[in-house]
Amino acid sequence: MYRILKNKDCINSSPVVIEKPHIKKLNNLSNDKINNNNDSIQYIEFKKKLEKISIIQDDIVKSAKDEAEKLINNAKKIAEEIKENAKQVGYKEGFDRGYKEGLNKGIDEGKDRTSSILKEAREIKKMILDEKKNLQKEVESDIVSTVIYCVKKIIDINMEENRDLVINLVKKGLENYEASNTVTVRVSEEDYEFLVKNKDKVLKNLKFIDDINIVRDISLDKYDCIVQTPSGMIDSGLKTQLESLKDALKGVLNDQ
Repeated sequence: MYRILKNKDCINSSPVVIEKPHIKKLNNLSNDKINNNNDSIQYIEFKKKLEKISIIQDDIVKSAKDEAEKLINNAKKIAEEIKENAKQVGYKEGFDRGYKEGLNKGIDEGKDRTSSILKEAREIKKMILDEKKNLQKEVESDIVSTVIYCVKKIIDINMEENRDLVINLVKKGLENYEASNTVTVRVSEEDYEFLVKNKDKVLKNLKFIDDINIVRDISLDKYDCIVQTPSGMIDSGLKTQLESLKDALKGVLNDQ
């Protein structure tokens, strides 16, 4: 672990000059010696020792300077590393904070978007169901109309081929009538002549009716038949029976 050096601990200044007081004293002393005895052997030996000591001291000073410079450079390096580490820590903290904020924002936006999509989906579903109901009603109506149209076409063809079917329409209106007096039957102009000619067939097998009065009614359509009695009128015409069939078909479709 590095020891953190603060700015106040690092002093930037000019190189320190290390004085050599002992060397000065020795120099002074040597000068005195030289003045007293320049030729003595002791002076020569002393001077050699003095030079050797001076060299050693210079080496010590140089080593001290190098060590001091090394310590300063090392301190600068440590300070840069601490600065870079702090920057990395700050970046990571900022990244983590930004990531968390971005994640929360993304989650909130995702919730809002999901809620909007679900709302839109529910609206679309409702529109589809409503459209389905409307379409079903239209289809049912078309089915009923198609069936009635087909039935009518079949009946028309059969009646053209077998006119006795008109007699059956009249007999149907009379079969549940319990009376012995004469009954009036109103028919269309197209069916009048045929029914008058086949009156006996109409009365055949009717229990409580002795006679019928066939009347031409220009307001009635072909295959219409109105049985008129003292107690009321019975509509047994083809149109009415087809309407009854239509209602029955609608009832069946609605029950499904």
